[in-house]
Amino acid sequence: GGCSDGDACTVGDACQGAKCVPGPKSVCNDGEPCTTDACDPKGGCVATVLAGGSAPTCDGVQAGDTCWKATAANLTWAQAEQACVGWGGHLARIDSAAENATVRTLATGVCGANSTPWIGLSDQAVEGKFVWSDGTPASYTNWGGNQPDNCVGCCSIANAGEDVVQMFGNGTWNDLCAATPLGCYVCRRPAPTVACADEAKCL
Repeated sequence: GGCSDGDACTVGDACQGAKCVPGPKSVCNDGEPCTTDACDPKGGCVATVLAGGSAPTCDGVQAGDTCWKATAANLTWAQAEQACVGWGGHLARIDSAAENATVRTLATGVCGANSTPWIGLSDQAVEGKFVWSDGTPASYTNWGGNQPDNCVGCCSIANAGEDVVQMFGNGTWNDLCAATPLGCYVCRRPAPTVACADEAKCL
């Protein structure tokens, strides 16, 4: 049956062979990024406020150590990228199906379910070699049917192909002319940090 080994830092102590056997150690985490968490065998979990540490902040939506932000604005791909750089990041780089779903959800929430936001992929430097606007080669893609097709006759600029990428409402991707304005874009940047010298900022 249950018992207590007298250590507040263990949970699930149990009686075995006439002895109280300690259970696993408690995991102390108060969810506050500006505290260190430890366990006192007599009192249990204790949180100490950090002075001069750092806490992640994000004025968009944070997932892990990444900050995402969708914006409704009628911009070309280059203009949207410039806006993302001004925000401290780049047009969204997408490295997994989960991140693709995050971008689609953000775009839907800010720009509507039928929005087709710009993401950061392009093959402007070398035709057919798609690279993210932060310089990262594409390791994950989610092209729609028959895409990318580099439709030369589809662009308003003579002999220009489709070199930049949008996301459709179903989450698949399509290459598009760089001169085309779209009404939505999604940016990505590392979650910035703020100093924790002031307890009021952190608790």
